[in-house]
Amino acid sequence: MRRDRGAALTLAIVVAMILSVLAAVALTLGYNYRRLRDGLTVIHAASHFRAQAGLVDARWRIRNNIGGDYTVAAFDPAAYQLDIDGSGNNDVTVDIGPADGNGLRPISSVGRE
Repeated sequence: MRRDRGAALTLAIVVAMILSVLAAVALTLGYNYRRLRDGLTVIHAASHFRAQAGLVDARWRIRNNIGGDYTVAAFDPAAYQLDIDGSGNNDVTVDIGPADGNGLRPISSVGRE
């Protein structure tokens, strides 16, 4: 009978530990989901799509050789800003860098929130 009490106590402790681990996992998943959800707000989405529009504009300028001579690898145009939504405020800052050894130009586009 004494052995049964010890086994029951051991089983109760193991079950309590398993339930504690499950509760900790559930809390962590909930916290991470909330962080992910809060990071995808409308403001952040608008900033992301403005930056995408800046990239499209930069690629268009390079393809059509607008704003300078992009055929010269050392050409490094100044950063420029765009008003995407017509509000009169600059929504995007775009910077096209000089070509690297492979002829590729880095493009940096930052959308305003």
